[in-house]
Amino acid sequence: MNIVRYFLIAACTAVPLLCDLVVISSNGEIGPSPCARTCAGTTGRTNTAWIGSDGIYVYTPVDISGCGFMDTPIITTSVEGTDWHMITSGASSVVSATKDSFQIYLWGWVAYFRTSGGPTVESAKTQKWNINWSAFGFTC
Repeated sequence: MNIVRYFLIAACTAVPLLCDLVVISSNGEIGPSPCARTCAGTTGRTNTAWIGSDGIYVYTPVDISGCGFMDTPIITTSVEGTDWHMITSGASSVVSATKDSFQIYLWGWVAYFRTSGGPTVESAKTQKWNINWSAFGFTC
């Protein structure tokens, strides 16, 4: 890995316009600019693995291991769906983040005008809720 790191540093030193990236802070050690990576994805509208808690909240684990981060990245999230997701809380609150995964918990009055319950696995699946995410970190 050190050979790759030195090669990338040399390449950016020789052609600085290719590596115009400034990292001000990170959750881990700041690596050289050529090792910086932005990785993005979604849990999917039809295959998000929602787990419930008796109508109080739902949560889902999100796998980011394919990004190849060396340390916990900076993660930004949003929830997308066909309905009711806009009145939940927690969509941008990343929980238990590591270099390989994180979790998102959603709670609130999902069926505000119909019942007084919180989100359920069924409502999350029916409304095709999914987590869109982007993560920034270093690979070397």
